[in-house]
Amino acid sequence: MSNKRFIGNHPWIPNLDEEIIREMLEKIGVNKIEDLFSDIPSNLKIDRILDVGFKEPLSEMELERIALQDSKGVKDSSEFLVFTGGVCKHFIPYVIDVLVKRAEFYTSYTPYQPEISQGMLQALFEYQSLMADLLEMDVVNASMYDGSTALAEAILMALRLTRKKKILVPSTMNPEYYEVIKTYLEPHSINIVKVNYDPDTGLLDLNDLDKKIDSETAAIYIENPTFLGFIESQVDEISEVVHRNNALFIVGVDPISLGILRPPGDYDADIVVGEAQPLGIGLNYGGP
Repeated sequence: MSNKRFIGNHPWIPNLDEEIIREMLEKIGVNKIEDLFSDIPSNLKIDRILDVGFKEPLSEMELERIALQDSKGVKDSSEFLVFTGGVCKHFIPYVIDVLVKRAEFYTSYTPYQPEISQGMLQALFEYQSLMADLLEMDVVNASMYDGSTALAEAILMALRLTRKKKILVPSTMNPEYYEVIKTYLEPHSINIVKVNYDPDTGLLDLNDLDKKIDSETAAIYIENPTFLGFIESQVDEISEVVHRNNALFIVGVDPISLGILRPPGDYDADIVVGEAQPLGIGLNYGGP
């Protein structure tokens, strides 16, 4: 797959395609999107960059930061430790809260029953298409319940594909994920082996990986960033070791991190798993 990251309108999402936009405009009898606002008097429209106190337009995040600075006496989540509540803080634009409350999301249960709505099908298709671009993977499914069960299913898939009985995982992996995969794999008599980390760098110990991987290894799982917060900079070396031993390379990612980190498809990950909650979903009690 090409290493070029997708920029601009997405070719398979209808409402972003210029030709489809043009067809929709023709259908309602207008030539351009601006014509939809023709009822607004021209003297009330602004055709210049707004200059409201800050000399340049500000993003929603910047405006929120300014508002919080002006309310010093009010306590909010930014005042507390990053791990309070068990999840990392992320900026969530207001529009996301509006979108996730649309009926096709809000009234649906899990996205695999046969009577699924067309709205949900379209939303899932767009999600999968955009995630494929972000991850640089050819195929993206939707969806598992969460990141831990996605990892467990990925390992089961690797076991079925390779017909082997051994899995390597980092000793620093998310302990809750580890408990989930132990539960999933217990009936299958799978040998789960932990690979040590380098105490000087916090990264995977490549020497220990070389010692523990063998012809019976179905797959190795790594996290990037790691559970301890390190960026795994040895992904190419790990990938080479894994594939040299005819095993599969499973990578767990935080989708937000892919704004600056290399996508797993770029270093030949075979299966990618993760948790979509950081994309803007509020804390809840589980579910897809």
